[in-house]
Amino acid sequence: MSVPMRCIPTLYRASPEARAQYDLNRSRTMIIWDPATCAINDESRVTDYFGPAT
Repeated sequence: MSVPMRCIPTLYRASPEARAQYDLNRSRTMIIWDPATCAINDESRVTDYFGPAT
């Protein structure tokens, strides 16, 4: 599965190097870009794009 980058403007405008510097939260339900470690300040909840796990 994939989500078009243009659906997440902060990621769409970021460099590939910055997009690659993400972390997952402990429950692995969110992808987090920390501005302390990259040029992006964003969080994406997986269920916002793919729905809850069944």
